[in-house]
Amino acid sequence: MKTGRLLAYALPMIPLSMMMGPIGAIIPAFYAKYTAISLASIGTALFLIRLFDAVTDQVIGYLSDITRSQYGRRKPWLAGGIIVCMISSYFLYSPPANAGFVYFFTAIFFLYLGWTLIAVPHLAWGSELSRDYKQRTRISSFVAFLGPVGFAVIMAVPLLPIFDNSEMTPDSIFLMGLIVVVALPLFIIPCLMFAPRTEVTDQGNPSMIELFNAVRRNKPFWLFIAVLLFIGAALGMLGTCIVLYMDSYLKLGDKISHVMIANMIALLLSIPLWVKVVYLLGKHKALALSCVFNIVVFPLILLVPPGQDSFLPFLSWMIVVGVSGGATTVVPMAILGDIIDYDTLKSGANRAGNYFALMGFVQKASAAIGGGTAFFMLSYFAFDAKAADQTPTAIFGLQLTMVGFPIIITALAIFLVLKFPLDARRHDIIRRRLEQRA
Repeated sequence: MKTGRLLAYALPMIPLSMMMGPIGAIIPAFYAKYTAISLASIGTALFLIRLFDAVTDQVIGYLSDITRSQYGRRKPWLAGGIIVCMISSYFLYSPPANAGFVYFFTAIFFLYLGWTLIAVPHLAWGSELSRDYKQRTRISSFVAFLGPVGFAVIMAVPLLPIFDNSEMTPDSIFLMGLIVVVALPLFIIPCLMFAPRTEVTDQGNPSMIELFNAVRRNKPFWLFIAVLLFIGAALGMLGTCIVLYMDSYLKLGDKISHVMIANMIALLLSIPLWVKVVYLLGKHKALALSCVFNIVVFPLILLVPPGQDSFLPFLSWMIVVGVSGGATTVVPMAILGDIIDYDTLKSGANRAGNYFALMGFVQKASAAIGGGTAFFMLSYFAFDAKAADQTPTAIFGLQLTMVGFPIIITALAIFLVLKFPLDARRHDIIRRRLEQRA
């Protein structure tokens, strides 16, 4: 498959990562500091969003699976999602000072809905571009590569000379939102025009009852989902606390953009390395290796003392964390494509949209569970994002939430991922049987 056409397919990841990248750490911390909403209310909103996602993700996934049009099954959904994302991004990134729970919840609800309209059909489309074990990893690497590019670009906004400092202020956040609004059509429309067509044969339209029964019996899928849930919750807790830790403890609030950009660049550069690791060890073992790496690296942040001298050690730590993150961006999409092939072999139906909807829901839910739990724990330890100085109890709670619990959760993910049954040999058998059937 030609590189240019694969690049066109992956282009939507740039505006999507611009839009969603700051949601995990930057936007909640910004709302906690600059608006009227409390930490507990932010956590509650993030939890409630997941309840709605449980419905909307599956509905969009199912409808994209059964859509028939002259433009294909997936493209009309991407086109519709552009408008929803543009409107919701504008409001989420430009809150008034008195914004409370209703404003935050409404804006982020429609942002996630727009993300679902684009991301679920887009990723399902990617799984249908090829059934080859290694080619799937190559396709997912293109998606993983452009995501950090978008995030690095949006995080560079506060560094522009038009601002007095490089902190996340209302003015810089507002400009970030405007850039997202412009980038959405700018990058997604070329994907709709030039991306490659589907190569995987359509296996028919599944009913909702058939979908439920097939997913319920798909044991590799549920094992995979459990792994994603643990990894996402651990990274969600870590990501939620990073900005607060930099601002309130290390006193590096003016260096947030620098650190985030370096983290994304490290992730970006690590992707070719992780692709080679996948080819050498297999997808699930590569994911396990990155989890082991995280368990070793996470506690090292506790050795960094507060103050301006902490910038270089903290920057180095974030770069190492970024290298480990390359695996979690490349591997899941490739693994899920293999799981979908397993389901197609057993059921004879193509449910790619719903499977990617389920994965997207779990990824968002796990991040929200991790982030929401983090906010509740910080509230329990009396952490105040608006305070100039924190109590020893608040700092202990912040460190426990950011490092202690993520290590335990990541260890559980390692135990589960090593039990995953679909390696390259077994998937090759599935692929050959599907090709014979086609």
